[in-house]
Amino acid sequence: MPMIEEKEIYREKLEAQIKELEAEINRLNAKFKYLKADTKLAYQKDKKTLQNQLHQAQERVSELQTARTEAWNEVRQGIENALEEIGQSLDSARAKF
Repeated sequence: MPMIEEKEIYREKLEAQIKELEAEINRLNAKFKYLKADTKLAYQKDKKTLQNQLHQAQERVSELQTARTEAWNEVRQGIENALEEIGQSLDSARAKF
């Protein structure tokens, strides 16, 4: 498979994963309105962290489109690390709330 096709398939896969993570964050945000005041304050920090991590992952997917073949693996690893961090943050937020 040519590198361009591989990059495109991988980008589509990542975009789907990001949409799933975004939906999960939205579900947590929906629960937010039912939290007690002190819990809301604690969740605000987690919410901000999740939003920042999601934004960074989206930026890295954009970088993937323009990455040269030599840099592709590096960008790919960065995206995978970012998605793993988001997953860990979601797990942490779910455990607290």
